[in-house]
Amino acid sequence: MTIFRLLFFIIFISGSIFANDFIINRDNSNANFSIKYYKDKKLEANFSNLYARVDYDEKSNTLKNLSGEVYVESLDANSENLKSLILSDKILDKEKFPTIKFTATKIDEFTIYGNLQIKDVVKNIELELNDSGVFFGTLYLNLQGTLKRSNFDLSWDELFANGSSAVADEIEININIEARKIEDIPLLQIREKVKNKK
Repeated sequence: MTIFRLLFFIIFISGSIFANDFIINRDNSNANFSIKYYKDKKLEANFSNLYARVDYDEKSNTLKNLSGEVYVESLDANSENLKSLILSDKILDKEKFPTIKFTATKIDEFTIYGNLQIKDVVKNIELELNDSGVFFGTLYLNLQGTLKRSNFDLSWDELFANGSSAVADEIEININIEARKIEDIPLLQIREKVKNKK
């Protein structure tokens, strides 16, 4: 091997040798959201059953890729009536659309752009990457953002007497991910456990 080939080989592998695939630890991960209604009330809810795969470069502390899905049936909320409504065919329709999916399309230093699919609607959204890092072999990520439910045809609503909307259009999102290196966990086994939790 010539010196030029050796240098090329070193440069080529150095960019990927510290990049690792991580798989989500569903017991310590969640996708939270909140939405205001009746002006002074707020629905607080979360999905506790998630699957995600993360490509993270430990050397540069850089997120390289992210994809995942949320199992709609795992929804919990501070209102049982609203929880039932959200899961019904009026809003998320958990029977027909059991998952919500996200795939990153571009990642900057503090912003993740990606395609979010809710029901049969796909929109490109932005999420802020607020905290990330690997500590003692575990990766931690916090993602935040705002969605407009009207963009995803989540159009169920109630109106005040004056005709104004009783439910805000903006949905605040806060996602916490804890993940471990994929070689530490058999992928198929973890995927199966996530599905069985539904």
